[in-house]
This record gives sequence, structure tokens and C-alpha cells, in this order.
Amino acid sequence: MGILQLDLSATATSPDPEVLAAQAQLLRSAGRDFKDAVSAAAGKWTALEGLYDTPHKYLVLGAMNTPSRQAGVLAENTAAAAGALEDFAEAVQAMRRDRAALQREISAANATLRQLLADDTDGHAFQDKLLNYQWEFQDRVNALTGSYEEAREICTAAVSGIARASADVPSHYHGGALDLQSHDAERLHRQATAPGASAEDVRSYYDFLAGMDASRYAEFAADYPEAAVYPPRLGLAAEQQAEFWHSLTQGQQESLVKHLPALAGNTEGVPYAVRAAANAAVLAMVLKPSWRATDEQRESYKSIQNSIKKKDNKDPTGLSLIAFDPAEPPLAAVAVGNMDTAASVSINVSGMGSSTRDMDDAVWAANNLHEAQKAFTSDHAVVAWIGYDSPDMPPSTQVLLSDKARIGGDKLATVIDGVYNTRAGDVPRVSITAHSYGTTTAAFALSQTVHTVDTVVFFGSAGIDPEAARTAADLNAREVYATQGKADVVAPGGILGSHFGDPRLSPTAESWGSRVFSSEEQHLGGEERSGNGGHSLEGTEDGAGLTETERGRGYLDYGTASLWSIAAASAGDGDLLTLSDQSLTDEQIENAKARAADIYYGPGRAVDAAQLAGAAAVDRLQGVNDAAGDALQGAAALGADLLQEHYLPDVGPYEHPLDPLVDGIQRHVGAGFDRGQQSFNDLVDEAQTMFDSAIDTNQKAADDYFKRQWLVLEFTAGTLVRYFGSH
Repeated sequence: MGILQLDLSATATSPDPEVLAAQAQLLRSAGRDFKDAVSAAAGKWTALEGLYDTPHKYLVLGAMNTPSRQAGVLAENTAAAAGALEDFAEAVQAMRRDRAALQREISAANATLRQLLADDTDGHAFQDKLLNYQWEFQDRVNALTGSYEEAREICTAAVSGIARASADVPSHYHGGALDLQSHDAERLHRQATAPGASAEDVRSYYDFLAGMDASRYAEFAADYPEAAVYPPRLGLAAEQQAEFWHSLTQGQQESLVKHLPALAGNTEGVPYAVRAAANAAVLAMVLKPSWRATDEQRESYKSIQNSIKKKDNKDPTGLSLIAFDPAEPPLAAVAVGNMDTAASVSINVSGMGSSTRDMDDAVWAANNLHEAQKAFTSDHAVVAWIGYDSPDMPPSTQVLLSDKARIGGDKLATVIDGVYNTRAGDVPRVSITAHSYGTTTAAFALSQTVHTVDTVVFFGSAGIDPEAARTAADLNAREVYATQGKADVVAPGGILGSHFGDPRLSPTAESWGSRVFSSEEQHLGGEERSGNGGHSLEGTEDGAGLTETERGRGYLDYGTASLWSIAAASAGDGDLLTLSDQSLTDEQIENAKARAADIYYGPGRAVDAAQLAGAAAVDRLQGVNDAAGDALQGAAALGADLLQEHYLPDVGPYEHPLDPLVDGIQRHVGAGFDRGQQSFNDLVDEAQTMFDSAIDTNQKAADDYFKRQWLVLEFTAGTLVRYFGSH
């Protein structure tokens, strides 16, 4: 692992430009060959003129005019598509060259930083170099990613902008018949599964299928096999999906499950056993070697297959694939227990770095929770839900943002409401358990569900976006529980780090209002249970490091206090838990914040206090000066009065001739005293103003410097922790 934190993953899986160029040439040739073939057929067709003579002769002889014109348009379209692919290939080739050069420079920079780290005594040179490199290379990474995405979007727009030669020409012919209804269904399916599909696009596809005869589903699937495999990724509201299913006749339902299993397997309202069978059929199709898929997709398919065939599952009703979308990235949900009859249903939401490539692990966690819930209930099901594209693990910064949680929350809300619509006649108790970034996603879901769930349990939370819920009371849930182990430093790190992205709140903080329980070692359910040993669901490390989890002490490991407590709360027995105001970590963070505030604002407060003390001293000095001046003026006036009274007596009715002179001198001296006092006070005020201004200016500069150094320290410390932790 390098010291610099740079994410080049967005440009890591670009297509091979040589393959793109070769395929573009093949596409251009195919369009040209097709045009030539149709032109040749049209030429032969017109040769029938001398052999065919009926009243409709010219209608028949002109039948090839339209196909010839359409073949020409098709050749132009394929040439345009080939040109777009060739331009994209050139852009990818240039991007790969720039990326390779950038990687070499980053490697050299990391080597320089490692040397500085070893040689630099005070750390300043290392800090300066680290920040300069980080900002410079991050700008270049962003520019590289932007240029690649722009080239891809230009190519996609160019290809998408190519119109069909005719709206009456389907992509496939079957049995020698031209099936325009299948063609319309194909067009609507493409729109419903496109990246920018709207809810209206999906609704149009559902409505069209509802109007088709049951027998036509088979013809549609044969003409267009993708419809049997790929469901719309953007779903309708759960209630609308259930209405679609119940609007079908029994024959339509049976035909839909058989011929369009992807749709049946992912439509809310369809019984879960029926969905599981349909999804198993789709999984079997995509596992065939002939099905086109990437290596990563095949890895997911195999992991999903392994997860539903586990031999160590302790539930007699087995495991069922109740949701499956094989597109990129593949998404799935596996249920432990019978979802159609369970009196209690828990949906466990995956967190950061989760993927169906690790579906085994997700089902392991759900199975552990299901087993632990047996101490509190006997008729229940737990769902391992990886139904959204979760953020990548660090050094990716995706986890600091809430974008993926918003999208995942929309999907999860539909799944939650779907339980109520599918089990409308026998609604079970519903709880949501969520880990890490899954808590962020679940909060977005529970801010928009139609139905109110019974319980929510958050553990190891990456934080709750206030856009979703400022407090626990904002969620559509009757009870909200939360816990965080003190050995879990990843979760609070995610919350603190989110302030560089989309700031989030801790659900275990007292101010957020959830029911907080401990995950530390304690006696529960008649047994001593071990405390949490890190952020993961499963602990796999002996002598775990800072960001690892001690073996057997993950949140959902058997024998832990966290698993027992999460099971109790999600099963409806949260009253058995001992609650606290907030987690130990939140208390430590609040104390650290208070200490940091003292350190951060301490110098400024000291300067402010000094300024106030200085101002008071100046005021006292001015007061003393004024009092002294007044005393001197009083003494001078008294002396003048005594002089006039004893030495300058009046002569009869006339004052002494020198009295006016003495009075004038007295007034002049008094005015002089007043001017002197005022000048002194003005001088002192000016000096005080200059002093305060200088202090304020330097205080602001010091504050700004301190803030910059604080950020530098925070960034550098995080970098070094990650660097040394990985080594």
C-alpha cells in the first residue's frame, strides 16, 4: 500500500482498445455485407418482371424496395456505430497511456515520501511533500477519470442516437413468423432496463405484459432471451408491483414464471417460494458457459449458487433465492427460513465493501442471526440482502458520501413494503438489522416506506445522514436500537470522515435518540458472552490490528454479546437488554471534542482575556489621569481664590485691578489642563486601538494557521495509520 491515497479504480477496467477497434471493423463489414446481400436479392426479385403478370404485378415486384432502402440505412447505422467505437478505442488507448505514466509518477512519489519519513527529523518536509503530492495527483486522477467517462458517454450517446431502420423490424425472427407484439415488448423491456430508465418506463413494460395473452410470453422469450434473464433494476412501488401480479390470470402467472422468470422472481406480491424457483432458473441460465458475462459476474453467480447450497445451514426449511438481478453488478437476496409463512421476518442489510461475490459470507451472517433468534422465537426468517451497489473499501472515498445509500434506500424501501404486500393476509413481524454503511442505506429506506416496521437494529454504523433522519423518531419504525463496540474504530472513523463528504450522525449518540445497548463482554441469556473485537461481522484475525477484527468476536459471531442482543431486539425481546444513554465510543468522542475545543480555542480565548484585561487597565489609567487633572485644576482654582481674597482685596465697590488678570490666567490654566487630559486620553485610546487591531490580526492569522495545521495533522495521521497498519 502506498502512502498517497489515490483511487484509480474508475479507470482500471477499461475495455481493450484493440478489441474495440477490431469489433468496430467487423460491425462495419457486417452492415456493408448485409446491404450487398439485400441489394443482390432485390436485383434477382426484379428479374421476375417478365415471368409474372397479374393485376398486382407491380405491388409484388416492388416488395423489395423498402427492404433495400432499410438495408442501406442499416449499413449507414452500423458504419456510424463502428466510427463511434473507433473513436472510443482511440480515447481509451490515450487514457491507458496517461494512466500508466501517472502510476509510475505516483510510485516514484511514494518512494520519495517513504525516504522522507525515514530521514525527516521534525516531519515538516514530509508533511509539505505529502500534501503537495496528494493535491497534485488527485487533480490528475480526477482529470483522467473525467476524460474517460466523457469519452464513454460520447460513444454511448452516439450509439444510442442511431435510429432503427424501421420500427417494424424486430431483432429476432422465430418460426418464420414476424411477431410485432414481441417486438413491442422487446422495445419496452430495453427501455425499462436502460441505465436512465424512469418509473414510467417500467410501468409501461408491466402494463404491456399484462395485456399479452399467456401463450405470447413464450414467443417473446424465444424472440428476445434477455427478457427472461434481466429484470428492470428500477422497480415500481411495491403496491403497484403486487397489483400487476394479481391482475394476471392464473395462466398468465404460470407462463410468466416459466418463460420470464427474471420478472416473476423480482416482483413484489409474488409468493416467495415462486420467486425463489424463478430466480433459481435464471441462475442456472447465467451459469451456463455459453452465457456472456464478465469474470466478476461469474464469480458472483458461483458465490450465490454456493450460498443457497450450504450444507451447514441449521434451518430445516433451507435457503431460497428470493431476489436476483444478474446485471452488473449482480444483486441478490437469500432467505434463511420460509418467507411465506414466518411469523417474524428480519432483513439484514449489507454494508461497505459488500458484494454478491461474497454472498457466502452474507448468508453465513444471516444464518447466525437466524440461529440466535431461536432463543426468542420459533417461526422466523432472516434475509441476507445485497440488493444495492455498496461503496468500495478504502482508499476509495465513496463511503464518505451518501449517494449509494440514497439509491440503495429506494430499493430497500420497496423490498420492505413488499413484505407487507406479499403477506397482505398474514403480515409478519418485520425488523431491519443493518451493519456499517448498511445503516446509512436502511435509514434512507425507512424515511420513505409506506409501512412502519416493528424494529430497527443498527450495529457498527457508518452514520445516519440527517437528510434521512435527524433523530430515531424520524424513521418509520416503532423501536430503534443501536450498538457499537469500543474495539470498532472503523465505524466512528466513517462518521468523522463523512464530514469531508456528506456529514452523518452517530445513531449511538444520546442526542440521536435510539435505544443504545452494549456489545462488550457480559452475562446474557444465562451465559458469559464475549465482547466485540472490531468492525466486521465475522472476526478472522488472531492479534487483530487497528482496523481488523479479532477471531470469533465480530458483531454476528456465535457466542458474542452483540449477536445475542441483536437477535433479542430484532425478534421483539428488546426489553431484555440493558440500555445506556450512548455508546462508550460516543462518550470518548464527545470528551475528545471538548478537549480539542479547549486546545483549539484556548489561545484565542487567552488573547481575548488579555485584551479585556488590557482595556480595563487602560480605562483605570485614564481614570487616574482624569482624577489627577481635576485635582490639579481644583488646587489651582483654590490658590487663585486665596490670592484674590487675601492679597488682592476689592477697593470699595470696585474689584482689585489685578483680579481680571488672575481670572484670565485661571481660565487659561484650566483650559490647558483640559486639553492635556484630552490629548492624553486620545493618545491612550489610539494606542489601545492599534494594540487591539494588531492582536486581532495576529490572532486571526494564528487561528488560520492552527486550522491548517490541524487538518494537516489529521490527514497525515490518518495516512500514517493506514500505511503502517497495512505493513
